[in-house]
Amino acid sequence: MKSVQTGDVYWAVLEPVRGSEQAGRRPVGVFQNPALSRFTTTALSIPLTTNTNWVGVPGTFFLKKGDGGLPEESVVLAFQMRALDPVRLRKKIGKLSAEGVQGVSAAVLDALGIEPKNDGAAGSRTGDRLGS
Repeated sequence: MKSVQTGDVYWAVLEPVRGSEQAGRRPVGVFQNPALSRFTTTALSIPLTTNTNWVGVPGTFFLKKGDGGLPEESVVLAFQMRALDPVRLRKKIGKLSAEGVQGVSAAVLDALGIEPKNDGAAGSRTGDRLGS
């Protein structure tokens, strides 16, 4: 498997899909416990969208253009997380900032209905705009 780490951003091809799953060629963020890589050949990935109408929806997080090498403002759709075979991960775009990783982590917890720890960190609430 490719050496992927939490916060890595890749262009991915998500076809084929069913129903309302995110489709097409789009950026995804890898979010996976590094220890899992010893036991699986897949990577837990979260699709991103440039449709900013998703901002504020539970299980989402706004990323500014440039974070992780993203060419446009993007919204993390943590509620669409899925395991991907590494063949779907095409070109690495970059790596999210620490703030981006923290915000996406909060969005994942929110999507799962788990209350995040309140450490007072800025930008950790799901749906927030990073750097706003």
